[in-house]
Amino acid sequence: MATQTADDDRRDDGLDQHRTGSFRYDVPSETWHWSPGIFHIYGFEPGDVVPTTDLMRRHVHPEDTDLAFSIGDRALRSGESFSSHFRIVDNEQRVREVIAVGHSVLGDEGGVTALEGHVVDITDAEATLVQEQVTLAVDDFRDHRAVIEQAKGVLVQLFSIDPDTAFLALARMSQARNVKVRYLAEELVEAAGRDATPTKGAGSEITDVLARLT
Repeated sequence: MATQTADDDRRDDGLDQHRTGSFRYDVPSETWHWSPGIFHIYGFEPGDVVPTTDLMRRHVHPEDTDLAFSIGDRALRSGESFSSHFRIVDNEQRVREVIAVGHSVLGDEGGVTALEGHVVDITDAEATLVQEQVTLAVDDFRDHRAVIEQAKGVLVQLFSIDPDTAFLALARMSQARNVKVRYLAEELVEAAGRDATPTKGAGSEITDVLARLT
């Protein structure tokens, strides 16, 4: 990958920069552009390093290398949206759990010219979020587990993600919209039953799909 000074002018509007960051990978120049938030997730200050594919690969947890890069590689070939849940080892040797979600940018001739998206550090938030959901809705999950599992399956198929990431997406959107997970799950399953969800690779992100259901 070519080396280029990172674009530090990108901002994570309304988001905690130490937990969330935006990125862009330009295919023709093979360069990455990180917002300050991604530098922080990796344990750096903006300008400490130049983001490259090799740098990112070195910081992926050894057991998650294939998982972290396979979906992005497929998006470069196919132009589909992507989402992946994996671990990194930051500059201070701390293991962090992150979710990367994004989409392909197509050029005039239809080829992929860039990848754009966000990375969210869920190391601390995931356990807390799941525990809150279980504590507040034990009966809800027990009585409506089937439809929630179906909804997770829909997201797994649409975005090539794992079930845990699918559940986290549902739970986060339920909190953001103040809608119970089971209601969101029912809407998603119903929409999938009438082919009202976007087809795989249509350019929509998980949050876009779930937001349209509420």
